[in-house]
Amino acid sequence: ALNEMFGIALYDEVGLGKTYVALAVAARYEAVTVFAPASLTDMWLHALATTHVSAEFVTIESLGRTGPPARKRDLIIVDEAHNVRNICTRRYSALARLCILSRVLLLTATPLHNSHDDVAALAALFIGSRAYTMTGAEFLPLVVRRDSAAHAGAGHVPVVEHAPPVVIATDTTILDMILALPPPVPPSDGGVATRLVMHGLVRQWVSSNAALVGALKRRIARSHGLLASLDTGRYPTAAELSAWVYSDDAVQLAFAELLDPATAPLAARGSALREHVSALDALLAHARTIDDALLARFVRDVVQAHPAEKVVAFSCYAETAEAIYRLVKRDGHAALLTARGAMIASGPVSRTEVLAPFGTER
Repeated sequence: ALNEMFGIALYDEVGLGKTYVALAVAARYEAVTVFAPASLTDMWLHALATTHVSAEFVTIESLGRTGPPARKRDLIIVDEAHNVRNICTRRYSALARLCILSRVLLLTATPLHNSHDDVAALAALFIGSRAYTMTGAEFLPLVVRRDSAAHAGAGHVPVVEHAPPVVIATDTTILDMILALPPPVPPSDGGVATRLVMHGLVRQWVSSNAALVGALKRRIARSHGLLASLDTGRYPTAAELSAWVYSDDAVQLAFAELLDPATAPLAARGSALREHVSALDALLAHARTIDDALLARFVRDVVQAHPAEKVVAFSCYAETAEAIYRLVKRDGHAALLTARGAMIASGPVSRTEVLAPFGTER
């Protein structure tokens, strides 16, 4: 496919070794560059060193800031390629310019998030704009995808045990309070989005109580920032609000008086915002009376059921991981890993130290 179409997408499920398949391909080329998220830097450098494959490593994040080094490549490998599926970003434009004269190997287990255009955007990196007119069947020659079920007996692919969902009993009063929240007040150039606010809070609540508390504290702090601006007769835009800094449950205001005065009366919006904040305060006060002991107990049960295995508990929210870690760290042999860093009972450690016991193979 690389010889005939100058590109291929490897969409294997997690755990089937996409990294090492890519390295086997890379060994056939002279000038190779790997683009991957910064969080995978150590993994890729280790894999390159282990296999003695020569390749340049560049983070995907740097594509949107300084752009890639200006030189021709024989092969471009893009790991976690779904991170560049948005054609409106600078990182996509920078990568697309590089891919014009290079062979391209895309790696991801989740190519499609929202629509057909996600897959088309990735394919367009090596076949151009005609990708947007192609049907699903026409994409098939451009895609290689294996699933773990079909290869369960090959090599050391782990077998997935069936585990029914576990319902953790919780306080449904919180759900009622979220659904009863008064409408929020949007920025001057935004919509109310009441349902979107509720949806976000419900998602955090079902992750953990700690995640909900964190979200409420941020929302209350930013609402107070908006309220302070309204009280000065200024009504900030979404961009102006996002420029204010949230830290330690407070918003650092950028002198609201420097904004242009509002052209419409703001008293009604200020009153509505105070009502919204009051309801958030009540919800936060109730949420703080509940801990995540049941969630931590579930994690302990999993660990005890598999005493000879290493266990990883994934979460969408850092607050959830932190809450579980606080409750289980005294059990011993526990570590926390988030975007902010890694932690064990004795203090901060490197990401590599935490991941080492699990190996670096993908």
